[in-house]
Order: sequence, then structure tokens, then C-alpha cells
Amino acid sequence: MRCRASIIVIALLIVLLDGAIGKLRVVYRWKQIDYDWPSNDTKRVFPDYKQEDNLPLGLEVAGDRIFITVPRWKQGIAASLNYIRLNDTRESPPLIPYPSWEAHQYGAAGVPEIVSTFRVRADRCNRLWVLDTGLTDIMGNPEQQAPPALIVYDLTTDRVLRKHVIPADQRTADSLFANIAVEDYSCEDSYGYLGDLGGPGLVVYSWSLHSSWLVKHHSFHPDPMGGEFKVSGIPFQWNDGLFGMALAPTGDGYSTMYYHPLSSGMEFSVTTRLLRDPQRVSAAETSHEFQTLGSRGPNGQSSVSFLDRKTGILFYALTNLNTIACWRPQNKFTTQQQGYVYQDNVTMIFPNDLKIDRNGNLWVLSDRLPVFMYSQLDPQDYNFRVLTGSTEELIMGTVCASMSSSTYSTTIMHDHRDHMDHMDHKDHMMNEIKKTFNISKTSTVPGLAYLPARKDPKTAAKFLEARKKIDGAEGLWRIGNKLYDLETFAKSHPGGAEWIRLTKGTDITELFESHHITDKAERMLPKFYVREAATPRSVPLTFSSDGFYRTFKRRAAKALKSVNFHRPSTTTNLIVDSLAVMTFVLSLAGAFANSFAIIVFASIFLTWTTVGAHNYFHMRDNFRMYYFDLSMISSKDWRITHVMSHHMYTNTIWDYEIYVAEPFLQWIPRKDKSYLATIISKIISPIAWMLVYIMEGLKRYYSVFKEYGVFEFRDFVPFLLPLTMSLLAPNIFVALKLWLIMILISSAMFGMIGFSAAHHHPDIFHDGDIYSTVPGLAYLPAKKNPKTAAKFLEARKKIDGAEGLWRIGNKLYDLETFAKSHPGGAEWIRLTKGTDITELFESHHITDKAERLLPKFYVREAATPRSVPLTFSSDGFYRTFKRRAAEALKSVNFHRPSTTTNLIADSLAAMTFILSLAGAFTNSFAIIIFASIFLTWTTVAAHNYFHMRDNFRMYYFDLSMISSKDWRITHVMSHHMYTNTIWDYEIYAFEPFLQWMPRKDKSYLATLISKIISPIAWMLVYIMEGLKRYYSVFKEYGVFEFRDFVPFLLPLTMSLLAPNIFVALKLWLIMILISSAIFGMIGFNAAHHHPDIFHDGDIYRNDLDWGLLEVDAVRDREVIDDSIFLALTHFGSHTLHHLLPTVDHYYLSLCVPAFLQTCKEFGVSSDKWTQWELLKGQFRQLSRTEVKKNFR
Repeated sequence: MRCRASIIVIALLIVLLDGAIGKLRVVYRWKQIDYDWPSNDTKRVFPDYKQEDNLPLGLEVAGDRIFITVPRWKQGIAASLNYIRLNDTRESPPLIPYPSWEAHQYGAAGVPEIVSTFRVRADRCNRLWVLDTGLTDIMGNPEQQAPPALIVYDLTTDRVLRKHVIPADQRTADSLFANIAVEDYSCEDSYGYLGDLGGPGLVVYSWSLHSSWLVKHHSFHPDPMGGEFKVSGIPFQWNDGLFGMALAPTGDGYSTMYYHPLSSGMEFSVTTRLLRDPQRVSAAETSHEFQTLGSRGPNGQSSVSFLDRKTGILFYALTNLNTIACWRPQNKFTTQQQGYVYQDNVTMIFPNDLKIDRNGNLWVLSDRLPVFMYSQLDPQDYNFRVLTGSTEELIMGTVCASMSSSTYSTTIMHDHRDHMDHMDHKDHMMNEIKKTFNISKTSTVPGLAYLPARKDPKTAAKFLEARKKIDGAEGLWRIGNKLYDLETFAKSHPGGAEWIRLTKGTDITELFESHHITDKAERMLPKFYVREAATPRSVPLTFSSDGFYRTFKRRAAKALKSVNFHRPSTTTNLIVDSLAVMTFVLSLAGAFANSFAIIVFASIFLTWTTVGAHNYFHMRDNFRMYYFDLSMISSKDWRITHVMSHHMYTNTIWDYEIYVAEPFLQWIPRKDKSYLATIISKIISPIAWMLVYIMEGLKRYYSVFKEYGVFEFRDFVPFLLPLTMSLLAPNIFVALKLWLIMILISSAMFGMIGFSAAHHHPDIFHDGDIYSTVPGLAYLPAKKNPKTAAKFLEARKKIDGAEGLWRIGNKLYDLETFAKSHPGGAEWIRLTKGTDITELFESHHITDKAERLLPKFYVREAATPRSVPLTFSSDGFYRTFKRRAAEALKSVNFHRPSTTTNLIADSLAAMTFILSLAGAFTNSFAIIIFASIFLTWTTVAAHNYFHMRDNFRMYYFDLSMISSKDWRITHVMSHHMYTNTIWDYEIYAFEPFLQWMPRKDKSYLATLISKIISPIAWMLVYIMEGLKRYYSVFKEYGVFEFRDFVPFLLPLTMSLLAPNIFVALKLWLIMILISSAIFGMIGFNAAHHHPDIFHDGDIYRNDLDWGLLEVDAVRDREVIDDSIFLALTHFGSHTLHHLLPTVDHYYLSLCVPAFLQTCKEFGVSSDKWTQWELLKGQFRQLSRTEVKKNFR
């Protein structure tokens, strides 16, 4: 019995000591570190060398070398940066100093080239970034022998490219630069992020600017409760700040940096878009952009981390637990979503560095540092190890192997904002709003880059050109991460020279794998090898030997070994030849007989011939592939667009057959795809099918003459049918007419077959995704049809974190009991319940009286960050102006409208009724036109009133059919507060038809359509808003109010005097349409849309003051602002109206001096434009694609 118990105890000990989780293998291990001394003479140059003083800390894998750092812990260190060769098979290979022994030698010249480095980073540009602390004898008598510096080496020549000494004002006496991350999307515009755990701080170094700047943030500091460590039974306390840093590409040239202090269990994130901007990042207003993700749990202190671009997983080392852990950034950063991929209490004691190479292998260095520092290492035991393993294999069976969202994306991650888990996707590129007439630019396939091939005309040549830009093939042929020169092989390529010629300069990995079923081609490759690729692949797809595809391919090769699968079968040839012959026979017969019926049959056979011939251009060069050209579509182009694009990257943003049909046919799933857009797509689908041949034919000859510059035999083939038909037809015009009919019918059939064949169904994978360029402005899920006011409020409640209360800043208030006594009326309070009212509160209360009342209603602090980044600093633009405006208005009762304004509004309403009744009585169209003008002026003037406290004149607005209640939401709470952003209802309500957002991928056709339909859109404003009004009344609010009866007052009173009710309704409808057109013309051209006015998508200013957003998104007009009547009826004094929305237009002129003074003080232009300039500008804005810094 005792024996059995002993066995159990021993077994448990083995489990505990020898590792619970293990998929890493030890490739190197050392009891003590030694160096590859060239000679005893060299060893004598390092008289202080003591083997026991040398402890490795950092590693990096680059090319065929593993770099290992040995900081100068004590005096007996020989070289601080070293390497070993990857092909070194020894268990404990000696270290070779890098770049040379001399670089680490103390001599007459003073300190060595490299003093003491903790960690290094190799980039894709073949450079090694070495972060030298300059600190020696760290565990004895620390001495700063040289200032901390960044030294960058050329890994080809091993020579110094650049040295940057960290300026004194960017470090402190406690600074210790222990880690580095490098952003190398552009070799000439790279950035180094240098972590200072002692400062603590982050120094950002710009390669292109040759300069650096310091970033400070409280999240870089150690957690006072996170300094307790225990490793190998040794307890100790560390107080180290910023340490772990990992970069996740966001697809727009920036990254999300995941980071943490060493003495902390928390993880944080920030966008490098912010870090790269030295002005913005140092501003207090941007502090909120550093996000708290969550905790790693008890004993969750982590040293280093690294994001694997292949799997999208963040790997990090848990020092207390001798563990490597993982987390998938789409998921919340909770302990349940974090997994352990390796844990071993012998081989993984204190994992101190972690890297992932280009092949997706994780490398870890463990070194027992605490034992070295606080006890003594056993020289007879293995103390230091380098371990490695595949990241894909490591995550198998862990929570990281499954996803809470569809797939990993470099551009769209789980929104952690509501859970303190925020990935900071907010700063991504300007295409945040993927609207209807648009193409999707970002991919949910992890790591699939954006392909810049989609501008009109979308041609095959443009696809290849785009591939050459991003594939990193350097003018050669890339397969995986290797470059080959196949130039001399082209003529002898069994598949034909065209395949080789077309793909030069691109990554042909997928083509190579899918076009070679046996391994014969793979065995030939080494002959043509040139070098390793310098950059990661733009495509994340893999071909693992035991993966799905290669497993299937081996079985397929076995199944096909009894046939010559390299050539088509006789049966296939016979079918295709017969189809081609029948196409010619029937087309000639149809031409001879001038018979539409025969031409229909000829069209069917042309379709079958085209589809059948598609089989042949996939193969080696052959004459039957030219049958395909009879359709007008180019077999050469389709070798590119169909084979190299569609077949290789099916249903992704790289699939030509997806993006070529956009914006008209939109198969990519997007949350903001409108119902109307889908209806349009369905309606025009048959038209699109019918035009496939012609559109592809036009692009074919555009490419022949403009891009390829070569006219080949295949480019003559499309003319064979009409030429032969003209020989038998009554005349050439009949032949051309019948051929064109044949082309259209065949194209329609080809489109119907092709588009419905295999790829498009809700249960079939399609790529897809969504963003704002206002840093920190979250996506608002309010854009599904019907786009209503209620949906805006509903969306705000989802993301504002108000918890059913009223949120102002980061505080929550309960205003329920205050609603009835609210001076502005209960409706404002009732409507905004459950939302963040910060902007409304600030802009609707000019004095501080309301602010002084707030503490009475305080409940608690908000649990989540704001969804809106806009600020109201006391010394910022808006509050400075508001104080001056309050002073300017103190002599008037600005809480109520002036008598003049009331008189104008009442007169306009009266004239509207008088003229409409007169028009109805006389059945006069002319009078109705005047009534329409007065209705427009009444509506615009009444808009002044629903901004104010509840009053009867705001109901004048409802005469137009638009709801004053809805417009309190869509106009005041949306448009006024977030002007020209993705939260502006008056922007998104009219998409996809009117697209004011600047986007590089906005097509010329879309802009042309927008301009043409603008007047129609204006004319339908009243009716569309009216329909939505009553939809909301009955479906959303469930309440019919007095204001909802007001729109019927005009037609009811008109019917009393009109000859009959139908005349009254007809005249009222005419009046509504004319008035709506005028209202739209005035409103859309009043102040907001012009290429020189900020729109979301433009580069936003560094200062996030709310008032500056309003000023940037508005322009005032000459003449109109000078007249109270014109201002009241034409949305005049627009900037001041946005800044002080509750102040009557009559009083706004009193605030002009305050506005001008504040503009001057903040360097903001106050120029006015003409109405004509704004009218022209609005149409120009519809076609604007370029993005710019667009502020006054």
C-alpha cells in the first residue's frame, strides 16, 4: 500500500515538475554561457570575463541566425549582443558576438559600440534594431557608461546604418530601456517604440524624421498591487513599468499596440496613429485613447508579448507561472478567453523573451533570472533554454483556437469598449462608413491586405499591377517566403510561357500549389532559387503538408494517376468543338434568314461555348481557349481576373468577380447595406448579366491599347462571328444587329449561369466589414432601413454606457424627477433617457446654472469610456467662446425668442394657409407655387423653435410632414452634435444616393448618379420623412400626439374651399413636392457640403474640442447672414447657430464679436462664402474622393 502511494506521489511530482502543458521543443540549452573565442589572444582582450556572470535575456530570429542578448548584469560579460546559426546542431553552441568582437571591446577609445542591450528586433527591411541601455554592472554598482541609444544595423553587411541617442529630456535617472517594438510597413517610414520600464515611458522613434519623442501615460506605470513575484520558490518584489509591447496591424498603415507594465496583471491598448503624432499624444484630451482591456488574473504578471500575424493570436509570457499564454484579439480580454499553450516548471522557468518568425514559429528564451539575481544558479544544471514550436499547433485545443467572431481581422476586432476591452479600431482609415454605392476595402480574412486594384476601369492589368505593388516579389516570382527567377524557364514551362510572363513580379504561391498536382514542379524549384523575400506575404493562406488542401491533393493525384490529367479528354474536346461549330452554323443561318428565333439558339450555343472554353484557359496553352474570345471577353484577361484572382481568393476583397460588379451588385455582407440598395441590386441584376460581354469587351480593348500595348491573335477572334455573319446577311447592318442581339442574349445567359452557379448564398462565405476618422468616435448601429429617429436613440442607448440614466462626461445622473420642472420642457429629458447627453448639455446651457444643479442628481461614475471623443476643456475653443457669448447676451432674455422672430414666423405660417386656401379655391397652380415658397420659409423658420424650450410655434414645422419630434432627435441630437461625421443622420439618411463622405473608392458613376438624382432627393424629403414619421408613430413610439395631426391641417382646410377633395389633395401634394424641393435645395446647400469643409473621412485636427468640430463642418454665407429674414428662412448665421442652438437667430448677431475674438485667439478662419460657392461646392463634394486635412 505504501509502495503504491509512493508511486502516486512520484507521478504527481513528475507532472508538477516536468510540465503540465507542452507543445514546444527545446532546440538549445546551456548550463553556462560561453563564447566562440577565435583565439586565446581574443580572450585576453576581455580580462574581466567570468562565465558565471553571463545570463542571456533577449532573442530574435532573422534569416539563418538567432540573436541572443546578454546584458551586463555584472562585470564579467564578454559581449552583450550575439548570435548562433540556426543550422548549428550542437546542444549548447557558443555565442558569436555581433557584429564583431571589436564592437564589444573596451579599449583606448572608451566604451564599446554596444554597451548593454536587453532586447533587439529585426524588421522586414533586413535591419536589426538594437536598443542599447548604456548601463553596466546592473547587479553590482550600476554605471551609465553611455546614454541610452538606438543602433540600427544592416543585416546584409552587419554595419551600422544609424545611431540615435535618446535625448536627455526623454529619459530620467531611473530609465531602463528594456524592450523594443518596430513598425515596418514602410522601410523608409518605419517607427521604433522603445519601452522605458524605469521612467516609465515610451519613446517613439521615426526613421524618416530622424527624431524621437516621449509619450507618458499612467497606464505605463507599475500596479502598486502587482509587484509581488514568486519564481522557483523565490519571492521578490519588482516595481517595473512599461515592458511588454506587441503590434497588431490594422490594415491602414498603423497598428494597435497591446502593452503592459511588468509589475501588473493588466493589459492595455492604444493605436499607433496616436503614438506617431507627438502633438496629439501629449495632449490631455487624448488620454482616453489609451484603453484598458482587462486582467490576466492572479499571478498574471507578464514579461513580453508578440502578435502572430499568421493566426492573429497574441502570445505572452507569464513569469510567475512558467507559462506561455495566448489571447485572440477579437475576444474580450477575460481570463476565460485566455489560454495556456505551454507550461513547464523546468524548461520554462522565467520566460524572458518571445518572438515569432516569418514562418509562424514561436521562439522563447527562458533564463531563470530571479534565481540568478536572488540565489545562485547550479552550474551543473541546464539553466538557459531556447524553445520553439508552430503557433498553429500551439493553439490547438485551447480557447484561442476558436473564435467569438467569424475570423481574425487586422482591421476589425471585437469592440471591447463596453467591457473595458477595447481594441482601438477607431483610428483606422477613412472608409468607416461602407455605404451602398461603394466597394468593401477591408477583409475579415486574417492578414489579407487591401488590394489597390479597384478604381475604374477595373481591369486585369490593374489587378497584376496592384499585386506587384504589395506582394514583395521584387520583380521575381514569389512562392511562400522565397524568391525565384523563372525568366529562363518561361519557354520550357509545360503550361506555356504566358503563365510565367503574366505573373512576373507577383506572389504565385496559391497558383503554384493549385496548378501542380504532383510534386514534380516543387522538386524543380531549388534550381531557380534566388533569395528569401524581405517582406511578409500579403496573403495569409497556408498550405500545410497535413492541412486540408495538401491532404486532398495527394489523394487526388493518386486517383488521377491512371489518366493524363495534364490534357483535356477527347470527350471534352468533342463537346466543346461541337458547341463552337454549332455557334457558327446557327449564327450564319440566323444572319442568312434574318431570323431572330435562330439567333436565340445561336446565343444559347455561344453561351455554352464560352462556358465550355473557360475549361481550357485554366490549362496549358491551347487553341480551344480562344473559343472563349468569341464572347468578346478576353481569355488572357480572364486568366488573370478569373484564374489568378477569383479562383485563388474566392469571395474575398481580392476576388475580381466580386469587386468588378460593385457598386451595383453587392455580395459582400455589410451591416449598413440598405434595403434600398439590395432592391436596386436585385432589379439591375439581369441588366448587369446582359452587359457582361460588352463591358468586358470594352475593357479588353482599353487594356490592349492602353495597358498591354500588344494586339494578339486572340484580340481578332471576337470579330470572327460578325465578319462571317456579314457574308451571308442581307447587309452588314443586319449582321451587326443580329450579332449584337446574340451578344446581349448570350451575355444574359452567361451572367445568369455564372453569378448563380456556386458562390453566392447567405450560407456561403463572403468577405466583409466597417469605421470614423474622428479619433475615438465609435460605430453607431443606427443605419439599417428604415433610418428613423427612434433607431438613432436606440443605437445611442446601446453604446453610450448610460445604464438607463443620463450620462454627462463620465458621470451618470437620474433626471427622472426633474423632467417636469425642466425649463426646456419634459420632452428633452424623456427622449434622452439612457443616452450620453454631454454635447447636448454643454451646447444647450450657456450659463453655468444647470451645471451647478447637476450634483443633486448624481448617481455614480460611468463604468465604460465615452463613445464620443469630443472634449469641453475650460480653456478650449468652445467654452472660451461660450463664456464670451453669455457675457454678450446678458442684456437680453435669450432663453426665449424675440418678438421680431415670432412676428416673422407667425406671418409666414399665416401666409402659407392664406395662399394654400386661395390656390385651392381658385384651383390655381401659380398661387400654389407661392404657397409652397411660404411653406418652405415657415418650415425653415419653425426649425428655430424646436431647438428651444417647448412652444407652440415649433409645430409649424410639422406642416411640412416632417416631425418636429423626430427632428429634435435627428437634427438637434444627431446633426447638430456630430456634424458631418458618421453619427450625423443628415449624412447617413441619404446614403447611398447622396454620398458626401470623401472616399478613395467612390466611383465616377456613383458620383454622377448622386448629382443627377439630387433634385429628386430634395423633392422627396417631406414625403420620405413623413412616411418614416408615421412608421415611428405606430411601430416605434406607439403614441399619436397632437403634432402628428398637424400635417393634415393644410389638406383638410384646402378641401373645404377646393372644388372637390381630389383637387385639394392634388394641389396639396404639388405644394408638398415643390416646397420639399426648395427646402432641400436650401438645406443641402446652406453650410455643410463643400470640398473645403470637413467630412468624416478627412484627416481630423489634433484638438478634439467639440466647438472646433462644429466650426470645421460649417461655413457662413455673405448677404444671407446680414438679414434677419433671410437668416431665419435660409438657415443663416449657421456657425453661431451650431454653437448656440437654443439662442434665437435674432440675438445671434450679438455674439459675433465674441466669435471673431475666439477664432482669432485659436487661429481659426472666420471667412464667409457666397451662396453660389456653397451650391457649386455641394455638387463637387458629392464627387470628392481625396482625403485631406480639412479644418479652418
